[in-house]
Amino acid sequence: DRRVILTGDHVLPTVYPGLGLGGDLGTNPLADYLASLRRLEPYDDYEVVPGHGYRFTGLGIRRRGAARHALRRAREVREIIGREPGATTWEVASQLTWSAGWENMQSGFLLFSGLSQTEMYRAFVESGGLESADAVAFGQA
Repeated sequence: DRRVILTGDHVLPTVYPGLGLGGDLGTNPLADYLASLRRLEPYDDYEVVPGHGYRFTGLGIRRRGAARHALRRAREVREIIGREPGATTWEVASQLTWSAGWENMQSGFLLFSGLSQTEMYRAFVESGGLESADAVAFGQA
């Protein structure tokens, strides 16, 4: 009745959540994330209460931005493996655009996260995820 939605870490006001770091669930976390972002569409005009940050309005804008962000990375992976089909996950990850810069991600959790996410994106691309209904719905195929 109050037009408020609790999004947890699913949709955040200023950063995008890390995907695929919770273990193998038998599906591609990126595909699941895109589908879940689409399911939020009926709530686009609700006030959002996220797991981190602050309350905000504009869920529609933010969820579409999150989808575009993820799909931009998927296209970047597609471009690299198109040029270098036999590239390892490390080789692909080292060519991606990282906000902290790849050179600053060479140990610990950041490295684990970067390699895990690169592998997730690669699996998404290789399974045809950029041609999926969810990717097409966000206009980013």
